[in-house]
Amino acid sequence: MMRRVIEMEKTVKAPSHLELFKGTDLRRTLIVCGVYAAQNLTGNLIANQAVYFFERTHRSQALRKCKC
Repeated sequence: MMRRVIEMEKTVKAPSHLELFKGTDLRRTLIVCGVYAAQNLTGNLIANQAVYFFERTHRSQALRKCKC
């Protein structure tokens, strides 16, 4: 079975990036891009990188002292 799959993979041509925008793959690409854009537009990008922003504004020491 493994040998058969390996032989079959050798005969298939290499995929290109253009295939991402054809048929079913187009739908998948649009869904993934939409979900990623929605996360950024709702502010999750800032929430996910809050530590970076706190470090840049020197607020990390204040957070460490907080007994929340």
